[in-house]
Amino acid sequence: MPLPGTPHVARGSLLFTFGTDGQKCQNTFYVRDNSDGIFANPAVIAAAWLVQANIALRPALDSNIFITGMGFEDVRTFPFGGLEVAQTPLAGTTGLHGDKIPSSVAFAIRKNTATLGRSGRGRWYWPVGGSAVLSPTNDTLLGGQIVLYLAALQSFHTAIESMFAGIEMGIVSYRTGNTQRSVGLFSRITSYTAADNMVDSQRRRLTGRGQ
Repeated sequence: MPLPGTPHVARGSLLFTFGTDGQKCQNTFYVRDNSDGIFANPAVIAAAWLVQANIALRPALDSNIFITGMGFEDVRTFPFGGLEVAQTPLAGTTGLHGDKIPSSVAFAIRKNTATLGRSGRGRWYWPVGGSAVLSPTNDTLLGGQIVLYLAALQSFHTAIESMFAGIEMGIVSYRTGNTQRSVGLFSRITSYTAADNMVDSQRRRLTGRGQ
């Protein structure tokens, strides 16, 4: 069943890969512009989002993680349509590296909103990339890294919302209970937090599994 449209909303996709492994990975976010101005030239907007990702996120990404581009998808009405803006892969520049670890290893960051229930919750699965940030066990992340990730993501969020007046970055819920909504529910992200320091897993990021 086709997903419902969400008025005034676009979906962004930060595209990245692990070293030269070749898998295409992404982190997604939603942007609402009640004026619909961002839809006038999606390629320009996607390129601008990519610039902000390079500025805000790269300093917190492991050197095994390479930002490769940005996607823009118009999700106002079905069928959705979009494009991708590519760049020469740029590696993360955080100071800690270590050995490569599986590309599925991620850290779950909570996207908090004012909407109650599951419809108001989201996750950003930050790619860990290297072993040096795992301490004191193989399953836990250094506290300093958590602070770094949260600050970087908030900086990216602020940059996106500062581009134009009225822009909001958030999440979209397409279902309530077990029923698909007639219209997607957009909720603005109010903060980013971490439940604990345990790492998580995103199997779809393993080589050969796609996005």
